[in-house]
Amino acid sequence: ALQSVEEALKRLEELLQELHVSSTKTGKEHLEAACSDLERIRKLKKEAEFLEASFRAKAASLQQ
Repeated sequence: ALQSVEEALKRLEELLQELHVSSTKTGKEHLEAACSDLERIRKLKKEAEFLEASFRAKAASLQQ
């Protein structure tokens, strides 16, 4: 599941780079918001990976 999130993030980043934003203030604000959202998603993904590893380690220690 996290791998598909990574693929979606890469695709979103590519789309943002290809986006031709008008020079209007609103267009720039939308792009900045999208980039901010992208960064938040990346941080959440890293947290999810950490939690997944932590749960796996805990499960392994309980099985012993």
